[in-house]
Amino acid sequence: MNSLADVKSSEFESALTASAMKTLQTVQAAFMMGVLVFTAVIFITYGMHDDSADITDTTEIMNTLSIVHCAIAMGAYAAARFVYEARFKPGQPMRGLQLEPRDASGNITASTPAQKCIAIIRSALILRFALLQTAAFFGLVTCVAGVTSGVMASHPEYWANLISGAVLVTFGLATFPNRERVVRIFEERIRGAR
Repeated sequence: MNSLADVKSSEFESALTASAMKTLQTVQAAFMMGVLVFTAVIFITYGMHDDSADITDTTEIMNTLSIVHCAIAMGAYAAARFVYEARFKPGQPMRGLQLEPRDASGNITASTPAQKCIAIIRSALILRFALLQTAAFFGLVTCVAGVTSGVMASHPEYWANLISGAVLVTFGLATFPNRERVVRIFEERIRGAR
């Protein structure tokens, strides 16, 4: 077998065990849960904020943070797409980056080409969501700054910084790994890369 594109669909599907699927699903759910829990903390903090307390006018800082957030989000979305696509291109440096499973001794446990295909798909999903999460967390931190300064009550437009978190969660739900989707990724991105 000269390349991973030569892996047969039946070999890939045999290697795609319930454990491998659970790992893919757990990783993606963890990225989404991080954003959802942080968002819940923001709303709890907002609900506990005393409206009669001194409010620091930080609209200039909030404007700056919101603009920076927008720039980071656009860059992160572009980078996420680029990195995801690059993981599947044969002969590219990103293809050689193997985030393969290892045992307790540090030995690589992905021994078959089909298992290496699963490792490539897993690492592509992780890298894509890590970049998407960068934008989401910057937006969430911007909201924390607005809530703690009291500016969110008088300037609700800054809640728009939650959009990147909503994008991550929505995208995560829309692309949540199931067996059919993972096989499709293999067929289109790895076998189709011949």
